[in-house]
Amino acid sequence: ENDVGVGRAVIYRQVDGGDAWQRLGGDIVGQNAFDSFGAALALSDDGNVLAIGAPEHGTCDGDSSGSISVYTFEGTDWQQTGSSLSNIEPAEGAEYGFAVAMSADGRRVV
Repeated sequence: ENDVGVGRAVIYRQVDGGDAWQRLGGDIVGQNAFDSFGAALALSDDGNVLAIGAPEHGTCDGDSSGSISVYTFEGTDWQQTGSSLSNIEPAEGAEYGFAVAMSADGRRVV
């Protein structure tokens, strides 16, 4: 698999409050090279919902219009929740997903 330039997120959790860290699920890999997938991240308070920005993601409506993808930890791995979010009015260079915020319960993303 050729994923040169494709961003990814790797999530770890602290084990029992100690110095050890354990990997939580597999890698979350971006769709395309040079989308800047992972440029911005937001995690719910319980650590089970993750929003990932890809501000350089291009759509048919504009280059670098950007996107945000939301993932939920489902027991052993991360699963994408719904489809990726994009700006309601995509514009070239808008870089939607350059910054990402999430509510404490993971049900709202900005």
